[in-house]
Amino acid sequence: MCIERVNCFDFRDICITEFDEIYEKFGSCSTPLSKRPRVSTKGVSGTYADLFWRSNRLNGVLECTVPCDSWAFHLPHPDEIALSQFIAHPEGARHTMLGSPSDSLIWHSVYDVSDMALVVRYELIQKLLSESELDSLFSSSTIGKRRDMDIKELRLISRFFYELLQRCVSDVEGFSRVAFDECVSDGLAQLTQLTLRSAYVSPKIINRERILTRALDYVRQNYRTEITVRDLVDYAHTTSRNLQIVFKNQFGVSPLQYLRQYRLIKFHKYLAELGSVTEAASSSGLRHMGRLSDQYRLLFGEKPGDYVSRLRESSFSPENSCCCGHCLV
Repeated sequence: MCIERVNCFDFRDICITEFDEIYEKFGSCSTPLSKRPRVSTKGVSGTYADLFWRSNRLNGVLECTVPCDSWAFHLPHPDEIALSQFIAHPEGARHTMLGSPSDSLIWHSVYDVSDMALVVRYELIQKLLSESELDSLFSSSTIGKRRDMDIKELRLISRFFYELLQRCVSDVEGFSRVAFDECVSDGLAQLTQLTLRSAYVSPKIINRERILTRALDYVRQNYRTEITVRDLVDYAHTTSRNLQIVFKNQFGVSPLQYLRQYRLIKFHKYLAELGSVTEAASSSGLRHMGRLSDQYRLLFGEKPGDYVSRLRESSFSPENSCCCGHCLV
């Protein structure tokens, strides 16, 4: 009896054009070809699933078009750096960790950080999940968030798939498609349940999002006036401790530190519009001028007076002269 073997490949330091040829059936695309980045990639193709690993020497955005009969999961390499990058990955409709049929799975590729993609035929997922779970999984493709995943369980699942891929590539003769698909089924059952749980938004998370939304609304409406933590607490209907936790989790700073930075960004924009440090400071709610110059330089790389002088000397508009990255805020 002939056992159908898995189809494996293992290429090191190949050109991105060759890489795209390997991924041609998924319509893979990457950074401009003129950059000629080098990548290392491995892959295994079974009957119901394809598992890919890649590491590269580029920072860019990768896109994989999911076949109409499949789902695609973006997975990190199980090491700490890759896991951290995965959790910190941008969220949004086009940056989800789960790609639905005929959609695109898009993620940022970080220099020298490995990641994986698992493409699974719908037929296999149907065997693992009930109809209600399938509906929930479909919803998860847009609402599931990496930051809500259990990091310990994610590490175990990632290690499982990475070790499976390594075994297949190093021992092609020892793995049949049946054996590979069975292993994928085991890992996929854990992965789908983890994904479904990450899409569940607990009342605590909803409450924290409400607190953050109200606090930010208050800042945007009242940044020109004096704002205290008590003002934010009262407006957000929360406690000082909860407010601190929400801002630390979202921005890594306290509410007052966030307010200071927000005012500095407004101050920068008013400098271009008003051409006066004093007027710009007053319009942005900055009352204490003592450390303003140093704080501004720390954020924008020059003193406010130097920025105003440069604008006056230039022959082009403030919008075209500024490349700070904050003026679009």
